[in-house]
Amino acid sequence: MNATEAIARSINHNEIVFLEYARTTADELMRRSDDWIVSGTTIEYWGTHEGDEWRVHLQAGARV
Repeated sequence: MNATEAIARSINHNEIVFLEYARTTADELMRRSDDWIVSGTTIEYWGTHEGDEWRVHLQAGARV
């Protein structure tokens, strides 16, 4: 699942989407998010798309 698909799933299912860390996904989420935070080995991203809130977390081996 890529960043666009993860954001859509988060919005459509009103849930936090959890993915394994991938640099390309992290870069895209960074570009599209309103903010982010590193929590242990998870990077949490959040934002809005057309007024709908989304959250995606990348897990394991997170490097910023």
